[in-house]
Amino acid sequence: MSLTAVAHLNFYGEARAVLQSCLSVFGGELAIASYGDFGMSADRFGVTWIVDVAAQQTWA
Repeated sequence: MSLTAVAHLNFYGEARAVLQSCLSVFGGELAIASYGDFGMSADRFGVTWIVDVAAQQTWA
């Protein structure tokens, strides 16, 4: 059985910690991208903020 879910969540300033906590509970894999990964200049405010996450979990 295959299930695909898409959610848009906002965790101001805490996204990385929240996502890693969820990963420890549910397992699976995360691919986390920050604004810097998409080309934002390193000296800009918010460059380390997470802009995109892909999570994958397979249940048997």
